[in-house]
Order: sequence, then C-alpha cells, then structure tokens
Amino acid sequence: MRSVIACIFLIMLTSVSASGGAKDRPLKVFVLAGTSNMLGATAKVEKLPDDLRQPLKEVLVYKNGEWTPLEAGKNLVGNEATFGRAMAKHLGEPVGIVWISVASASSKSPGLGINNIVKQSRDKGRPIVIAGILLDVSYRDGINEDTAKAYGENLVRWVEATRKDIGNAHLPIVMNRAIPPGKGTPYLELVRKAQDAAKLPSFRVFNCDDVPRGADKVHFQTEGRLEMGKRFAAGMIELIKADK
Repeated sequence: MRSVIACIFLIMLTSVSASGGAKDRPLKVFVLAGTSNMLGATAKVEKLPDDLRQPLKEVLVYKNGEWTPLEAGKNLVGNEATFGRAMAKHLGEPVGIVWISVASASSKSPGLGINNIVKQSRDKGRPIVIAGILLDVSYRDGINEDTAKAYGENLVRWVEATRKDIGNAHLPIVMNRAIPPGKGTPYLELVRKAQDAAKLPSFRVFNCDDVPRGADKVHFQTEGRLEMGKRFAAGMIELIKADK
C-alpha cells in the first residue's frame, strides 16, 4: 500500500514539475521588421478565412506591455497570422510576435529596441527569447541608384550589427525578395540581385513575384499577406531544422 501511495505521489510531483517548467519556459518571439508590407494595417475581418476570424491563442502579440492573442480587427495584418500559426505548430508551443520599423538597409540596428522589449517582458514576469527575424526591407533602397548599389553592403552590415546587438551571431533571418521595379523604384533590380548574392549564415531569401498585390502593384492584398506568412514560415522552419 505504501509503495502505491509513494508511486502516486511521485507521479503528481512529476506532473507539477513538468507543468511549472512549461509555464516558466521562455516564449519564443519572432521580430517582424520592415516597412508597410510588413507592418501593414488592421485586417478587414470580412476578407479573412473563417479560421482566422477568432483570436489565435497560440500566437501572442506584445501590446501595452502584455502578451495577448492575435485577433482579427484589432491587431491582425495577415502575414503574422499564418506565420505565427505555422511556427506554433512546428515548435509545439505558443510563439510571440513583435513589430519593428526598418525603413531601408542603411538603417541602424534595431537591436536596442528589441532588447528593451526582452527586458520589459522579463521584468513583468514573462521571459522571452528572440527566435528569429522576418525582414522586408528593399522598396526605398530601389528609389535611387546610389542606395541600390550600396544595398548589398548595407544589408550585410544591418544583419551582422543586429545579430551582434541581440547577442546571437546565427539568429535565423528570412527575407522576401524585393518586388519587381516600378515607376517610382527603377533601381529595384539592383536590389534584387544583391539579395540573391547575399552570403550570410542562417539567412534565406524567397521569391514573391507571384504573390497577389493591390492596384498600386506595391502592397500585398489580404490574400497576398496570408501567403507571405506561409512563405516566411517555410523559410524559418528550414533554417531552424538546418541549425540542429
């Protein structure tokens, strides 16, 4: 009888320890860095599929110092929904999303701002770890020839400086290839070639020429944003698998 009681007690103790460990495990957070196609605007609920119209409990966003479920009509853009859901499924645990504005490849590292979020979240009792970056930085660099020619060098500098500031030299970074040149961005082809030629560890660039964009031929439609999230996730999962 004593042995049975001891066994039950051991099982209960193990269960409590396991649940406590899961609760205390740092939340894996992905940074979405870029301009309008990455930061976007609140999605129109009626344009979303049914499965994205409810709060996504497995995808958390940092708002007013708290981690809350991603929700259509409040903070949902599109790409972070399909990306976050795919990553949560792959990792088998909830993931976090934060946004950082990065205007061009010549911008300074956002590492300081990212580290501040890590500290703020930890101080509020929710430890987090930066697990990867999604990067959409190219459009403004294609406006004039000088910035386009300097893009390759600036991109490498940005990646290396950001990783250094965050403290992870192999932080996975997935980037979408710049859209084709347009009326206001005649030098984007130089940017695209620089992206294709970039030689960086734990770094992927994927093509998105076929992803639906709106009438301005620049901004992705809701359908396009959801597709972009899936492609970002596919690239990130590849990097995570390769790093094991």
